Amino acid sequence: AAVSSIPANAISSADLDGKAWVSEHDAGTPGGSRGSTVYPASTPSYDDARKFYMTYTKRAGQRWHYTFAKDETKTHFVYDTYVYITDPTQLANIEMDINQVISNGKTVIYGVQCSTYSKTWEYTIYTGGYSHWKSSNVGCNPRTWKANTWHHIQIASHRDSSGNVYYDWVNLDGGHHVFSSNKNVGGRSMGWSKGTLLINFQLDGYNTGSGSITSYIHKLTIFRW
Repeated sequence: AAVSSIPANAISSADLDGKAWVSEHDAGTPGGSRGSTVYPASTPSYDDARKFYMTYTKRAGQRWHYTFAKDETKTHFVYDTYVYITDPTQLANIEMDINQVISNGKTVIYGVQCSTYSKTWEYTIYTGGYSHWKSSNVGCNPRTWKANTWHHIQIASHRDSSGNVYYDWVNLDGGHHVFSSNKNVGGRSMGWSKGTLLINFQLDGYNTGSGSITSYIHKLTIFRW
């Protein structure tokens, strides 16, 4: 069942900012992109943030990921981070995912993004052999976020024993918002080893021509129980 906060017995990944993140273009988006990442990177507020930088054409997306643990049994997750964008008008979507390979070998995707297109927090659903984005009842538009400001984001989701995902709630800068109509059916076999826990942080460009995005994260932590 969903909970409205992180319980005291949750396992913390600890701060993942300084880990060995990998960057790649998201082939599921149009256009092309190139990305880099640096740690530690200084911002006006912190000297230990991780910087994500990308250039893009035709609204392309760039994804950074890191495999942070092995755990096939935990069912509840919270993706907790601070995000800083220098120019939010360049940003079409900001995506934050957790992937877990459960005991039956299927990869369960807990995927959420703030989208300028639907102007909602969207979540991943799996239908017809493919993952798709579905708009939710919770409003969000990354292009309206205040620039050069740290925004605190917490995204909660859980699964059942079959791998069906339920998106529970999102906190943005202290506002608590509960998802409705939130079920995502099942996981899918991707050939990953059981217990893999992987996080994604992805930025999609807004311009149909070209552009660049500079973003930072601070204190990115995954809680699970």
